[in-house]
Amino acid sequence: MPAHSDASRVDRHLGDFTLTPRVLIIVAVALPIGALGAVAAWVLLRLIGLVTHLVFYGQVGFSLVAPAAEPRPTWLIRSHQLRAAS
Repeated sequence: MPAHSDASRVDRHLGDFTLTPRVLIIVAVALPIGALGAVAAWVLLRLIGLVTHLVFYGQVGFSLVAPAAEPRPTWLIRSHQLRAAS
């Protein structure tokens, strides 16, 4: 067996980084899924902001605010005390 055939076999093995059309299909499917995931995350953040505004501040807003910046509503403190007593 000639020595150069072993070298060419190793070169072929190491150089097999070709892309098949299947990779393009996977990319075409992955991009919209990633975009939908980003949109879902954005919507969930806005919903968290809305619930925080409604519960802690009694107003409609979608920005993220810290609930600890204001005193707690009385009903919220009462409900926590009632659950702790049970």
